Amino acid sequence: MSKELIAVDVDDVLFPFAENFVGYHNQRHGTAFSHDDMVTSYEELLGLPPAETSERIYDFHAEDDLHLEPIRDSQHVLASQADRYDFAIVTARHPRFEDRTREWLQKYFGDTFKEVVLVGFEDMVDKPRTKLEVCRDLGAVALVDDAVRHVASCSDGGVQGVLFGSYPWNASRSGLPGKVLQVGSWAEAGEYLDGRR
Repeated sequence: MSKELIAVDVDDVLFPFAENFVGYHNQRHGTAFSHDDMVTSYEELLGLPPAETSERIYDFHAEDDLHLEPIRDSQHVLASQADRYDFAIVTARHPRFEDRTREWLQKYFGDTFKEVVLVGFEDMVDKPRTKLEVCRDLGAVALVDDAVRHVASCSDGGVQGVLFGSYPWNASRSGLPGKVLQVGSWAEAGEYLDGRR
């Protein structure tokens, strides 16, 4: 029997991006942001145009991040569900970081992910694709992501959106489509996966 495919974001779902980026940015650029300041977009936080904001994020991704351990329980939950589901990565990281991303995923998750797709930010790639488009192409039944816009788009487009985390930028649940599910942790995500069958 074929297994359902679950798409999983990387940053702030598997990889602790925001807290580490804020620390990096403060050190590199002399700012004093905290994780709690991340209530909207990185452009608004940094007060920079999208292209310059993206470059600062890319500068962070160019640093050695292999020592940064995954978000709590992600390894255990994904490993425990591997007999029931296939998993694929669908991330907004720029494709230029594919090798580094794959290296980090391999170190902490082994061969958990059947596919790894880096779509990039829309304003920074030649042929932008949405996460909904990628999920449809992969045949994913759900996307686990920390960004409201991605899970809302997927839920509206027939792919279950699972909003991950209790973060400042996704804490407001008002206006979410009724089909979007919310999980605060990987323990809760595991309960969701258990309940699909």
